[in-house]
Amino acid sequence: MGKRIAIIGAGPAGIEMALAAMEAGHEAVIYERGSVADNIHLWGFVRMFSPWRMNVSSHGARLLEEMGVDLPPEDECPTGREFIESYLEPLTRHDLLHGRIEEGVEVAAIARKHALKHELLGDPERARRPFVLLLQRGPAEEEYAVADVVIDCSGVFGNHRWLGEGGIQAPGEKRIQRFVDYRLRDIRGRDRELFAGKTTAVVGHGYSAATALQDLVELRQSAPDTRIVWLLREDSPSPYPRFANDPLRSRDELAGFANRAAGGGVTGIEVHRGAQVVMVEQGDENNPMVLFVDTPDGEKRIKADRVLGLAGYEPDNSLYRELQVHECYASLGPMKLAAALLAEESAGGGDCLKQGPRTGAELTNPEPGFFILGAKSYGTRSTFLLTVLHQQVEDVLKLIDSLP
Repeated sequence: MGKRIAIIGAGPAGIEMALAAMEAGHEAVIYERGSVADNIHLWGFVRMFSPWRMNVSSHGARLLEEMGVDLPPEDECPTGREFIESYLEPLTRHDLLHGRIEEGVEVAAIARKHALKHELLGDPERARRPFVLLLQRGPAEEEYAVADVVIDCSGVFGNHRWLGEGGIQAPGEKRIQRFVDYRLRDIRGRDRELFAGKTTAVVGHGYSAATALQDLVELRQSAPDTRIVWLLREDSPSPYPRFANDPLRSRDELAGFANRAAGGGVTGIEVHRGAQVVMVEQGDENNPMVLFVDTPDGEKRIKADRVLGLAGYEPDNSLYRELQVHECYASLGPMKLAAALLAEESAGGGDCLKQGPRTGAELTNPEPGFFILGAKSYGTRSTFLLTVLHQQVEDVLKLIDSLP
């Protein structure tokens, strides 16, 4: 007998899961607080490291073929926008999803019907009680929805870390937020005028920070007054790992650029390694912000027009605080999966391509019928790949079939 499945988020994870569930005979609905692929639209100008063959599921490719939709060459790396236009949007037009995506609906909280978080611990009766979801359709319109299964595919991109110590806000950060971007901007395109001829402080040492630095360096060629300051917590001159014969060529090239920049080898980038923002003040109209930064060489005062706060993202676990979810205290991902990933990272050197097969059991929680999929299942880790998602969808379908 088919289950009533509530899916949170209409990104790649939500769309792939809903299609697979509907084709398997379940009744699925996707609740999306914005519009389809909202988060990917925000970085749609960025080209992905992974080629089409890694981003498309065999199930999705088959459905598009039935619809007469051709996919681009499998070895090309799409931009986020191309991924939406050539894959995700066509999939949402499939008959299986007709009327199944409710945009502009936020899931505010999830609970069990007639059961508090601490009740029915390990009792099979808990699995027989449906989930209750609090839906917000607007400022004044709220209602309950019920489901047998809930799958959280809401991602992490909407929940940034702050500039300050340990990921919390730096003193004064809230007051200057209009000058801070916590996601990549289209520096060479529509956002060019925000950065050309200005001073930008880039905070972070992940691939997003490296991408922003590369874009700013290119912008500086046509706008030489552009000033770039890089603040990274790592004190290493080569903070980006590189892997022998890396099949993701763009990843390797970006890591090489970032390591040269961290070592002071890229003209136009002022680098402060081992740096931590400890306070932010509003400056004057010439330099709207002053960042007070602890470094190994003492405190620095960095004046800037804009800040790119690219210190990473983390899951919002407030959605399921009333459910029995066992999560990792470090990564905030599901505990079983987090433990498996930690073991793999220790053995494989942190290469996202060195992930082994899963049994599906890693996705289970003490809360029966509740699953976290996609990037959110990796918590604060940045090693998630869409190929992982495709396996997760298959695994969750099997787990749903085993529910009472």
